[in-house]
Amino acid sequence: MKKLLRLPVDVNSRRLLLLTTFAVFAVLPAQAIEPAQWRQRAAFEVMESGSFSIELSPALIDAAQPNLADIRLLDSQGRETPYGFLNPPRPAGARIVAAVNEVRLVDGATVITITTGTSDPLSSVTIETAPGDFLKPAKIEVSQGGDDWRVIAAGVPLFHKNGATQLMFPLRRMTAAFVRVTLDDTKTPPLAVTGVSMGIAPAAVVPLRALPQPVVIRQREEFSRETVLTLDLGAAHLTLTALEFTSDEPVFSRAVTLAERQMQNETVVERVITRGTLARAPDAAGGAPSVLTLNVFSAPRELVLHVDNGDSPPLELSAIQARRLPREIVFNAPQAGAWTLLVGNATAVPPRYDLAGFVTATPATTPMIVVGEPVANPVYQAPREALADVPLTGAPLDTLAWKFRRPVVFAGDGVQQLEVDLGVVARARSDFADIRLVSDGKQIPFLLESTALSREFDAVIVADDDPKRPRTSRWKLTLPQAGLPLRRVVVSSLTPLFQRRVRLTEELTDERGQNSARVLADAVWTRQPGQTTVGQQATGNLVIPLDFRTTGAVLTLEADNDDNPPIVLDSARGAVGVTRLYFKPAPGTTAPDIIYGNPQAAPPRYDLALIAPQMLRAPKSMAKLGAEIPTAVALDLFSGRSSTLFFWGVLALVVVLLLVIVARLLPKPATGGSRD
Repeated sequence: MKKLLRLPVDVNSRRLLLLTTFAVFAVLPAQAIEPAQWRQRAAFEVMESGSFSIELSPALIDAAQPNLADIRLLDSQGRETPYGFLNPPRPAGARIVAAVNEVRLVDGATVITITTGTSDPLSSVTIETAPGDFLKPAKIEVSQGGDDWRVIAAGVPLFHKNGATQLMFPLRRMTAAFVRVTLDDTKTPPLAVTGVSMGIAPAAVVPLRALPQPVVIRQREEFSRETVLTLDLGAAHLTLTALEFTSDEPVFSRAVTLAERQMQNETVVERVITRGTLARAPDAAGGAPSVLTLNVFSAPRELVLHVDNGDSPPLELSAIQARRLPREIVFNAPQAGAWTLLVGNATAVPPRYDLAGFVTATPATTPMIVVGEPVANPVYQAPREALADVPLTGAPLDTLAWKFRRPVVFAGDGVQQLEVDLGVVARARSDFADIRLVSDGKQIPFLLESTALSREFDAVIVADDDPKRPRTSRWKLTLPQAGLPLRRVVVSSLTPLFQRRVRLTEELTDERGQNSARVLADAVWTRQPGQTTVGQQATGNLVIPLDFRTTGAVLTLEADNDDNPPIVLDSARGAVGVTRLYFKPAPGTTAPDIIYGNPQAAPPRYDLALIAPQMLRAPKSMAKLGAEIPTAVALDLFSGRSSTLFFWGVLALVVVLLLVIVARLLPKPATGGSRD
């Protein structure tokens, strides 16, 4: 299918862009190329010889490598023709989220290897870490091929101390395909590296031509105080400048975080791209969208937007639209004819054309050719190692050591997303290393994602006042499960005005049956009139942050009333973290079971991590869990607390039997003789 349009252009702006980025090609000798290695192609017609430009569509950009290194042009004779990118200037201070190839612990150091994904001059590299104070010296190296490393700085302090932060290293407009940062861990523990971003050196200031890009909300999830939207941009590798949010709400203000999912250390994590605020003031123009500025280059197709609702109701968004910068290539056509653009070769390297053939003169106008959408290349030969197209099956597994099993119910085909519920969270290990998916005796590989999101659940409140302590109110809070790893407990009250010192405790029972109370929190709870909004308790709630796993299912809340009347509790809620599994069963495979409850299990390691980006970008079906099925191990009387009770019971029975036997073996007392 061929499609050709020659469009008029803005002469001054295009002339300025051409002069500041590269010179137009002269006639260069073309080379032969083997198109069977390219997955897709797009045909177009050149009417006459001369210089032309092509604006790459989102579909073409999506089919290419992130750095567009696999794009090739073939003339009417099938020969490769040189081209150059007409790159729009990047704004000053723009940043790109770089790909972390590897994070290794080697000889008392953390070594972070980074793929920059750009040929533009770099101004800086910034390391993102988990919260916490630290001070470490660092060494920074750069490389073009990944093996010829050059040290540009050593002993650079990296720190986060007393609110002061230094996580950025200057690169002084260097160009590098790879950057390596080595953190010295000899005196302090290793850091949890959560991401890396690269600063782009400022270019000439030229007005940018941003194009609209539709955004589809693939999934909306409501969590505790937070809304999470999964956004589909329709294509990957786009150059985004902004996201525009349209809402019918007259007034709002929400802190938002934009992230992408990636694999890191065998686990799916979210790497933050940018943070900002969506807001509309009371006097704002009606219908005007709220804009989140991005400056993100080579963005992934799927983005995750976190909207912090706080104590406000979830924000309703009627539409989301992105803004992207165009990507254009220019070339010199020595002859007219049917031309071809090839795209979609994962192993292609950036072409290196002979720059000696470029001319310095720039024509006043450069006609633009609009190329049709890419179609399948009929001569494409798929490589044998196309792991993304192969549903993987894991090794056989002996499941006798696992205590619990539940069936997984599919909601559709393809990649499945499964969120584990309270039953699994309560009985699995804290690091979820004992979770497995099994089908027909074999494991189903999966990706594990432990998020910062929370799911809230209701706790049952029962008054439990102690008559011996009349100045203290006491309640039992019953949770849905024992053994839950709580992140917080939230308690609300109908009493409009009070200030109470409260304690949250858990009663523990040791193996000898003796009880003791463990204090989980001790705080002052204050509530004043007017701290409510329509339909919910907006402020004045007691929020107790926690980071522990309960032993039982009952917590105790106490409030010191002093000389005041008792307060009235309205509700109590707990919150646990959200954990998801991503997997793709082979066609025709029966739905797997999830098994858990094996304290001795080692974390699984699957080859599925090699195709994690494809898995995370694919459309997903929301799988569910069926009812729990205890296994033989769960019913074993010789494990856990049951073993203690069983031991003492058997011991008591043995003692009773021994006493009975001894009593029977003892001689009976002599009876008195008969009287004469």
